[in-house]
Amino acid sequence: MEPSLEKTTLLPEAFQTARLQLRRLAPEDAPDMYRYASKEEVAHFLTWDAHVSIEDSLVTINRLNAGWDTGQAYVFGVIPNGRKGLVGTIGLHFERPWSAEVGYAVDVPYWGNGYMTEALIGVLDFARTYFPALYRIEAHHDLLNPASGRVMEKAGMTYEGIRKAYSHERGPDGRPRDLIMHAIVIR
Repeated sequence: MEPSLEKTTLLPEAFQTARLQLRRLAPEDAPDMYRYASKEEVAHFLTWDAHVSIEDSLVTINRLNAGWDTGQAYVFGVIPNGRKGLVGTIGLHFERPWSAEVGYAVDVPYWGNGYMTEALIGVLDFARTYFPALYRIEAHHDLLNPASGRVMEKAGMTYEGIRKAYSHERGPDGRPRDLIMHAIVIR
């Protein structure tokens, strides 16, 4: 029998780390999301194209919140302590009851300060606490984005290999680009 994605209790829609608040997205986050999601250097390595309007960001927030409502995804806005608006997002996406994929994006001025590592550690702890049937969390990054791999490694994820021709992005030869896979077994 296939395990179910049972939750231990009602999930909190927000939690704190040492320097961050992570909370469920709200429609009023659309301008903040647009600020970073419209930047090509942010969207370049992600599974979505750069947003061209605040409406794109609002549609994305509504889609992500629909995933929350169905139990398919739990995406949090990332807000540094002392700030009002979000500077990025991080979320768990479930395709199988025993494993999830984590993905994240952060605005350029906040690169390199450890926020995403801290947020990822927080989301891994959230998963351990609230999803007892969850055993594995994986993430991938583009070969051309090694900084994302360092975030994964600092959070305790280990390198598993290269997924050939796996990215939605195309290389100069027209082929989908290769992605590096990291994962962690949480129990």
